Amino acid sequence: MGPPEGRHLHALVATGVLPQDTHVAVSAVGAIPYFSGLRVLDRLGLTDRVVAKSAPGDLRVLAHDRHATLDYAAASGVDFWSEHPVHLLMREDDDNLIFMLEDARATGAPVYFADVGSGEYLVAQLPQGLAKTAARFPKLDLHAASDAAGYGALLDAVIAAHRHELSAHPSAREARVSLGSALAARGLDDEALAIFAGWPARTTPTAGTTSGRFSRGAERMPRPPTRSGTRWLSIRRWIRHATISGSRWRARAARRSDRGAA
Repeated sequence: MGPPEGRHLHALVATGVLPQDTHVAVSAVGAIPYFSGLRVLDRLGLTDRVVAKSAPGDLRVLAHDRHATLDYAAASGVDFWSEHPVHLLMREDDDNLIFMLEDARATGAPVYFADVGSGEYLVAQLPQGLAKTAARFPKLDLHAASDAAGYGALLDAVIAAHRHELSAHPSAREARVSLGSALAARGLDDEALAIFAGWPARTTPTAGTTSGRFSRGAERMPRPPTRSGTRWLSIRRWIRHATISGSRWRARAARRSDRGAA
């Protein structure tokens, strides 16, 4: 695990990977601007007068019903519009990294990623466009989510990280589920299916508890698909159903709300 995100961003500025005047947009400001020193556009408008005075969205939620648009971000000079509501940088051991990029690949959303070291990736849309952003950030190797070679390399790094974790902690259930998700995304369905083949149809949930990446979605885990007749289902669909927790769906809903406002 790398350093806290704000400090990692500050280190990227100190080493010249990011210019000191890098401008980013996220939906939850606080620690990132405090520790990074970067200029941050608050997409919910709590610290932005223009967004705060914009028309509210259809979903009325206190302090969360106004949203910046990509056009406004572009006009404001924003370089990176984070794909995740809170984080600009995503760890390779966080399932949201793959789920966000898989979603972008499926929908055609213009999402880009770049390896920034310490097992973290910058994942964002580019309000200034790829050409201008690439010229301004020459030390970032930006790849579109649709870039098969770049995405394949990312998946290989994620798979290697989870294999390393499992070699040190063979009973790490969350890492095993995450490895299965990454293998499925890489197209290695047989390897992914083998991870779950011996698991029971359901697990017993612990009342009132969740455990980060592996929580309510996994507590109701269905029986793994088989190759017999019509029961051979998509391994990717099954793994997604078995591992996505309620918090992930909320994160996805928030991203789509941002995208819809744009």
